[in-house]
Amino acid sequence: MSLKDKTLILIEKGDWIFDLIGPLFKGGLTKRIGNGGYDSRSPMMELTLQSYGVASPRLSTLPRSGRFLNMETTAADQRDTLLRLSKSIFPQAVPVSLSSWRKEQVQNAESFMGQHAKQTRQYLEKWISSYLLVENVSFRSASSPHAFGCIFFGKNMDRLDYKNLAVSVVHEMAHQELFLINVLDRLVEESADFSLVHAPFQGIVRPPIGRLHSLYALFRMVEFEKQSGLPHERHQQLIFDTIDSFQDFELTDFARQLVHTIKERTEVEQNHLRVVCLG
Repeated sequence: MSLKDKTLILIEKGDWIFDLIGPLFKGGLTKRIGNGGYDSRSPMMELTLQSYGVASPRLSTLPRSGRFLNMETTAADQRDTLLRLSKSIFPQAVPVSLSSWRKEQVQNAESFMGQHAKQTRQYLEKWISSYLLVENVSFRSASSPHAFGCIFFGKNMDRLDYKNLAVSVVHEMAHQELFLINVLDRLVEESADFSLVHAPFQGIVRPPIGRLHSLYALFRMVEFEKQSGLPHERHQQLIFDTIDSFQDFELTDFARQLVHTIKERTEVEQNHLRVVCLG
């Protein structure tokens, strides 16, 4: 059975695919930079930073308290790397450490996740190595394929209670997961890279890969919201609206299968909940 088939089967069951593709991704990146340039004990974030040229091969492991990156104790080259990384996400972004009360909010979000979605919390522990706050941005959270395993927060995270902050973390885990799925397949046909269509989630026009990321994040958010008893109906409807935004020529065969699998699982879960409510 191919990795693509295994991926679809896991998603059909609602399982995460980190353990399926993550080790292969790590192996490929390690080969890319050469075994002599990477400490196997370092988190994946450092590996991707080096592999994509954001950091030099000599970058040492970034200082952390748990998953929280500590800007106060970073060396000069590390600060330069994190500043360059942050500005690749948003031009005015400046990396800073999370305050103690923001860290407490994140820890409360993690605890909430562990209470209601233990498997998701386990994958968070294993594959998400880093949290970093960036100033001068409008987003609440973000991810970058050049820093796999890092979740970036903006100060708008303060608008969320710990339960919805947990949803935001799951949202970013979904982006990281789709980075891995993208390793298996291009997902978007090259001729459609710049096909701009209205994206229901953001309310703006976006290319197919942006809408695919929206769809996948919504899918994982809804799965978590259902598990934890949070309202999910709006996000669930956005799943179907986002699926409707794709045009036939935009996605590869595998991406179309992925979208179909997400739609089928969401419909099955939706019908299951209706039956439970009627019962």
